[in-house]
Amino acid sequence: MRLDVAVAHGLLASAQARLARKAHEEIQVALRQVAAPLERGEDARPLAAEMIRTMIEGGGIGLAAPQLGVSKRLIVGLHQSEGWSFVLINPVITKRDKHRVWGREGCLSLPGKLVGVRRHKTVTVEGHDVEWKPVRIKARGLLARVLQHEIDHLDGRLMTDGEEPDPSRGTRERKLEHVVYET
Repeated sequence: MRLDVAVAHGLLASAQARLARKAHEEIQVALRQVAAPLERGEDARPLAAEMIRTMIEGGGIGLAAPQLGVSKRLIVGLHQSEGWSFVLINPVITKRDKHRVWGREGCLSLPGKLVGVRRHKTVTVEGHDVEWKPVRIKARGLLARVLQHEIDHLDGRLMTDGEEPDPSRGTRERKLEHVVYET
């Protein structure tokens, strides 16, 4: 029995669509779970490489493993113009500045959406690199924001969970903005 080329392409497209839906569903589940720590000595390099590739292709500056449907405590980040990059296994925020600043964030898991979120101005994050050497990052500004955003993913939180209106806008404008978002 021979398949018509158009039928074969249709079957392939249908299978790809089913796989994409399944992958999307698995990612949505992983995004709302607390990710499991990697076991000491576990080789994180293949997953980290895939995450970096996906992050760069998506135009992002940070990515957490759950965003690829992998419920593991691994985050990556790269910002060439600011001069920083990281791959962190089992990262933990060990110190937070009391001062929090509001800013808009985007997320590769929520394409096209920008959300206002308050984040700690400075944080200290500890974890391990892919060689399992201890790493400590004292971060401020954009790097601090990215680290907090990605660690939130490891804890099953999305940026929309902490969404806040722009504090620089007046009360009336804030109410109007709220109404616009509800439609």
